[in-house]
Amino acid sequence: MRRKLTLVLTIALVVVCGFAGWTWFRPYEWQPDPGAHFVIHEAWLTRDHSYIWLDLELKPSGGPATATAPLAAPDLSRPIVLVTGAGRILDPADTTLTSETGQGTSGVVLRYWLEPADLDQTLALKINDGTLHVKTTPGSPDLGADGKRFFLSNRW
Repeated sequence: MRRKLTLVLTIALVVVCGFAGWTWFRPYEWQPDPGAHFVIHEAWLTRDHSYIWLDLELKPSGGPATATAPLAAPDLSRPIVLVTGAGRILDPADTTLTSETGQGTSGVVLRYWLEPADLDQTLALKINDGTLHVKTTPGSPDLGADGKRFFLSNRW
């Protein structure tokens, strides 16, 4: 009896650790558009009265060395925009360059001011020559009592 219990608990521990590892290391988007030159690292929503802030942390798809390449000489004919499922085009309200200690610029955080109806649809980020899928499922996510929620995948 004791050996069976030990075996069952060991198998359960392996399954739980495997799921935790898969959740932690999976990418935000499985096949990001290479034309974007960036990948979404994480996204988070913050309620602000009746509107919602969407923050997107982007990392260069080629690593930190290419982080400033698409941003150094922006092509104003191709702005970075968020497109809702209804076709509404939103410009970022704020853009912040991020850096890791001693490595210079390692990414960028884009901030968008959304209406609650915008979250009922899919969201896509058009950047450079590509499109990144921010949100792929219909329906508005629950922000909970504190009004904040983090996403590590585009299925929200």
